[in-house]
Amino acid sequence: MKKISIIIPAKDEQERLPRFLRTVIDYCHQSQHSYEIIVVDDGSEDQTAGTALSFQKDFPSLKVISLERNHGKGYAVKQGFFAAQGEIVLFLDADGSTGPQEIERHLNWFEQGYDVVIGSRVLTDGKSQVNSLSYRKWMGIVFNFLVSQILIKGIKDTQCGFKMFRASRIQALFGRLYLEGFGFDLELLYLAQKMNLRIKEVAVNWTHVDGSKVDILKDSLRMFWNIMQVKNWHFVAINTDSEHMSANELTNMYNQEKEHWWFKAKGEFFKKILSVYDLDNKCILDAGCGTGHNMEFLRSKGFYVGCDVVPEALQFCRVNGVQRLVRGNLQKLGFHSKSFDVIVSLDVLEHVADPVSVMSEFKRVLKDDGLLVLAVPAFRFLWSPHDESLSHMRRYDKQDFENLVKDSGFEIKQSGYLYVSIFLPVAIVRMIRKVFVKTDKPQCDTFSNPSAKINEWLYRLLQWEAKYLLEKPWPFGTSLYVVATPKK
Repeated sequence: MKKISIIIPAKDEQERLPRFLRTVIDYCHQSQHSYEIIVVDDGSEDQTAGTALSFQKDFPSLKVISLERNHGKGYAVKQGFFAAQGEIVLFLDADGSTGPQEIERHLNWFEQGYDVVIGSRVLTDGKSQVNSLSYRKWMGIVFNFLVSQILIKGIKDTQCGFKMFRASRIQALFGRLYLEGFGFDLELLYLAQKMNLRIKEVAVNWTHVDGSKVDILKDSLRMFWNIMQVKNWHFVAINTDSEHMSANELTNMYNQEKEHWWFKAKGEFFKKILSVYDLDNKCILDAGCGTGHNMEFLRSKGFYVGCDVVPEALQFCRVNGVQRLVRGNLQKLGFHSKSFDVIVSLDVLEHVADPVSVMSEFKRVLKDDGLLVLAVPAFRFLWSPHDESLSHMRRYDKQDFENLVKDSGFEIKQSGYLYVSIFLPVAIVRMIRKVFVKTDKPQCDTFSNPSAKINEWLYRLLQWEAKYLLEKPWPFGTSLYVVATPKK
């Protein structure tokens, strides 16, 4: 018997959802497998969440996740997958175009070693029927032809609303997703292929259901643009060897951070940013403390605690003189609620698959009048082997980063870009390396020091930036920062 999770993303579906939920629940009751159902209400303006909750009496393993605002189908599916408990996790469209009967019909493919099983309205097996509007069928043919030529090889139908995944693959796969709308299937399957996951495309029964939320012209143009975006964002090889920073990279960080211009400048930036806040005698959590050197100035301010999930990082912290250390997962911090006055988490969120859950934990353990300080790498188009070597899962656009902070219950007091003065040369070098330098062993940009003169010159340049440019509203930089407080 398997534990199977069914994710149903829904936006303003109070009319169509009850019939489909009834079908799904009846199917689950009759199965020998154990099911949970997660309905993700994507900021509906009707009673979608309440409608779904009304079925809990009949099916207690039904959960509802309510998003405060509309993000898009891809985001809703991702949040459902991160909340799922099953060993097989799948999503079905709320309109019921593909029924739950397809689940156990194709479950056996996982026994044969496949990681992903996707439904297809193009393949035929003599048993499946597809009832589609003719104009949408032809649009699908054209779209899938473009996808096969530019992005994804060997898959006939990328957009069918029936996809099943082995749970062990979800964090690494969904943690790298950027697209939040209908185009997320493209990115998901492109990533799966780049990660060498085994994908099985299967024929399914599919029926057109009136009430589609897809705008044929607008969404078609947007999805063509999505093809180009995905190709650019995930151009380089994906490093799946390590879930966290490797011991090799941590050793390099420890050896470089006291002298390398990038690490020294980072310290200058945050001394300047935090200089306007009273940190004396405060309880401070350095969440994702790494080797413990960059936030050395914080240790003299109050009761400092460093937390990291990687044991090698904590060993380097001890060498650097950090005494109060906790090994822990940021998604499940082992501290009491309202424990800290200040949480500092620099260049950490890009390493975790589910930053939403990390932000929720930060909100829980931070006092109501506390201060949250975050930094992340900026701009998706700057993705390069540097990011892969450090086991990053994403880079952030400013709006997405600020939305993450606001949606997590924080009010932004200050935000902006860092490393503004070196943005242009870094962008040029990164783009050249992305296109022309092919390597199976990516290396971070700080793995070696430049000459002493260049190192000192770059440090002085960034010192000047910290002193004179930091508070200016620059539209670019290689890193982003935010200072926020919990919403009242």
